[in-house]
Amino acid sequence: MIIFFISSGVDIGIGHVRRCAQLANELIAKNLEILFCLNHDPRSLEIIDPYNFKTKIISDEDGILDILKQNHDVSVLIYDLLKVKREDNQYIKTHYPHIKILALDYFDMNDPNVDTIINLYNHNITLAQPLSTAVRYLEGPKYGILRDEFKAVLKNKNSGRKVSLRKLLITFGGSDPQMNTLFVLPVINELKFAKELDVTVIIGPNFAHANQVPILVETLSLNIKIISSPTNMASLMNNIDLCICGSGTTILELAALGIPAIVLPQSVEEYHFSKSLESAGFAKVIGRLNSLDRSYLTDILNNYYTKPDKLARAGAIGPELCDGLGDQRIVDEVVALLNS
Repeated sequence: MIIFFISSGVDIGIGHVRRCAQLANELIAKNLEILFCLNHDPRSLEIIDPYNFKTKIISDEDGILDILKQNHDVSVLIYDLLKVKREDNQYIKTHYPHIKILALDYFDMNDPNVDTIINLYNHNITLAQPLSTAVRYLEGPKYGILRDEFKAVLKNKNSGRKVSLRKLLITFGGSDPQMNTLFVLPVINELKFAKELDVTVIIGPNFAHANQVPILVETLSLNIKIISSPTNMASLMNNIDLCICGSGTTILELAALGIPAIVLPQSVEEYHFSKSLESAGFAKVIGRLNSLDRSYLTDILNNYYTKPDKLARAGAIGPELCDGLGDQRIVDEVVALLNS
């Protein structure tokens, strides 16, 4: 059995659940038994419901060790957690030496008890890789996991499309905790070419300020379409020229589709990850968390409008960073652990 332990909820978004669901589904296709452990978040449970996973709802009191005591014949643990107790991993290696541990976005480079670590970006500011040479370490956007709907779009994507800044998407995940949607729209409204834009705004399922968006839109002179919790996100993204967004799962989906991004980080982790994508030439980052630069956002939009070749170059870099095969790479790592 392979057990997933996943963090989810309004505060951290639903990207962890989505990517683990995709990964678990591919492991099930290889006739492997899965147990999906996550906290009681209604939106997360809604996402995994169609998969019919064997699921365990865990509370803050439930620990990894408690779950292990209830389940036998466990071969691999997959963590996608904000916090992991190093002493738990040490206990597992001492009392369950046959169990392998694979951790996604895990930054405790001092922990010698994890078998494989796969990070999109290393947020450990002092160590670039695990101290123990026994820990296999992999890093980069190429390990980003895309949903099947995005893979389907990638197969039929027209790479010869002429690029110009006309269609703009604004999306800040399921909750937009920093209310960045309300920050961005007035800036766009003041652009000299604003009336030439078709703007699509996504309202996520956990937006606390969802009612404020249409009220703001009524005061603007933009051509805006508001869509709440769309089920065809891949198709929406595939038909735009530029996206203004956070830096969670969305940025990987955009990169794979070759759609440039302007990023307003919603956490310190998002800031550092998006800066790495900016260094690669794919994204532009607007300030730090809670310190957004209105004039810089205006300058970037003006630059992309007047110089569409820059927009095209940024888009071309995206698929080089994230090719949509990240899930297969991680599945191969899981299978290698099972066979070790």
